[in-house]
Amino acid sequence: MRIIKKIFLAILVILIIIFAVQNSSATTIELFNWSVTLPISILVILGYILGMTTGGILFSVLKNLMETKTEDPSTNKSSHN
Repeated sequence: MRIIKKIFLAILVILIIIFAVQNSSATTIELFNWSVTLPISILVILGYILGMTTGGILFSVLKNLMETKTEDPSTNKSSHN
C-alpha cells in the first residue's frame, strides 16, 4: 500500500510541475487601486488554497453549530420553572 501512495504522489507532483510550466505566462489581477501580476499557475494555486481555507473554516463553523443544536437538553444549565 505504501508503494501505491508513493506512486500516486509522484504522479501528482509531475502533473503539478507540468501545469506550472505550461501556464507560466503572467496575468494581472486588479481590484480597485490594487493590482498584482503573477503567473497564471500561481494564481490558480493561490485560489485553490484560499478555497480550501474558507471551505474548512465554513465546515468547522457549521459542524460546531450542529453540535450545539443537538446537545443533550439535560445538560442545559438554565432552569425554567
